[in-house]
Amino acid sequence: MPAITPDHRLHLRQRLLDRLDDVGDALHLPVTGRRVPGTIAVAILAGLASLAASAYFVGNHHLSLAYGDALAHLTAARQLFDASAGMSAPPLPTVLLAPFVLSVWLWSSGWGAALLGALCLAGTAAAVYRVGARWGLHGLGRLTAVAAVVANPTMLYLHSTALSEPVLIAGMAGCLAGLAHWAATDRLVGPRELALWAGVPGAVAALSGYPGWALVCVGTVYVGIISWNGTHDLPTVAREVAGFAAVPVVAVGAWSVVSLSVLGNPLAYMAGLSSTSPGGPAGVSLGSTGQVALSLTTLNVAVVNTVGPGLIGLAAIGLFVLLPWNRVPRLPGFLAVAVSTYAFLAATLITGSVVVLNEANSGEVWNNRYGMSMIVAAALFAACGVDLAARTLSSRNPRFVTVAQVLVAAATAGALVAQTLWLAPAPDRRSLVLYEAVTQLADGFGPRRAAAWLGAHYDGGRILIDESLGRNTVLPLVGLPLREYYLSSNPASFTAALGDPAGHVRWLWATEDPDDRVGSAIAADPGFGFTYRVAYSEGGLRVYQRR
Repeated sequence: MPAITPDHRLHLRQRLLDRLDDVGDALHLPVTGRRVPGTIAVAILAGLASLAASAYFVGNHHLSLAYGDALAHLTAARQLFDASAGMSAPPLPTVLLAPFVLSVWLWSSGWGAALLGALCLAGTAAAVYRVGARWGLHGLGRLTAVAAVVANPTMLYLHSTALSEPVLIAGMAGCLAGLAHWAATDRLVGPRELALWAGVPGAVAALSGYPGWALVCVGTVYVGIISWNGTHDLPTVAREVAGFAAVPVVAVGAWSVVSLSVLGNPLAYMAGLSSTSPGGPAGVSLGSTGQVALSLTTLNVAVVNTVGPGLIGLAAIGLFVLLPWNRVPRLPGFLAVAVSTYAFLAATLITGSVVVLNEANSGEVWNNRYGMSMIVAAALFAACGVDLAARTLSSRNPRFVTVAQVLVAAATAGALVAQTLWLAPAPDRRSLVLYEAVTQLADGFGPRRAAAWLGAHYDGGRILIDESLGRNTVLPLVGLPLREYYLSSNPASFTAALGDPAGHVRWLWATEDPDDRVGSAIAADPGFGFTYRVAYSEGGLRVYQRR
């Protein structure tokens, strides 16, 4: 192998500097056709940022596995490849997670979910960057949108987990990028291209959470209005509306048919594992159901805390800058589509379809990650406002273009950095999402420790557990393949093992919860103690081993 000379090192350094210059220049280049220069660089940097954050959250006492919903998603994803675990009809985020948990280590450590989260954050960052470029924003505006979604600690935490938000947000951002591609371009974009660039990510959003449904519905209206204003031809309008809406409608319909055939409920895939399903801590009333003012206050607290007060402030300034100075046609309508999800979120809280608990309506903290679906809209408003502010200041005195850009950039960076610095000293108290994670981690300490013990001492013979209970959603923490279990998700084999434990399993996991079918069966069997002994005890939880 030839030695690397000083000239070679100088040449390589110069090539690297040239490449960085090219990336910097790409931030200011106009969009040409389908290409948006700088997209790949933005996606790579966002993905690396997500992986770096995940290294902390995965390694810090399995904080990425703190949410019971995350453990449920991981278990359901693993079930897709294990027929012995029973049939399921999970939401799309769980299906996308499945390839990343084929390895038991990736599944049980949380790194499988973190890898998917990194891809999602890369997609979200690239999408908001492309939206800014499509609407003519300069480099400062585009980078504001990217920084808003990447430099948010709560956002980074969610992308280290197996929750549905990363896929939902990426789908919504991709759908908006596709709509911007259609609405802002001067060239003709046909229905097929609209279906590919906006309809497909719209389907991803719709299959990941109900906010995706709202975005697709409002986006369909936007496509119809823009198409009618441009053509005044009903057949053309119908083709373009169908081009956008057909893929999400067909996808939701097909998924509902599968859910109906497997579980008997067409929307079971949304109600079971999706973070939009109602619920809450035991003994707590349904938040702000039926109270409009309280619902809006609760939602506002969730949005401001998850999206971040600094970004919300920039977005509010962006709104006020846009109103008097915007001269870009179709942009206000597009931003209205982006922010329309807020009305849907408010409606779900008012009707009780979703429960969010925080200081506005309760002493409890629950489901505040629901507000994170507004981060894309907030990032776009902030980006547009920053770009227009820089242009307005520059136009007043062209000699001070650089000074104006530096001032606006400093103010923008200051707001985002201040937001992070405010959160950094006590993230588990100031971020409601992380506070809930730490709370769930503490509340589930007993089952989690029992799961670790079982994983370390299991020596074969299979395990009987009723994993349908929230307290028993610990299978990834045990770290054993699902073929080692008899699970309630496979009713036939579970019932057989429940009726004759000694003939099927060596280990049983049981709690004192009256809904725990394993615990109830043990209590009803007077001779159980002659066959099994308590191998581990933690509060009201017992792990039994056959004698």
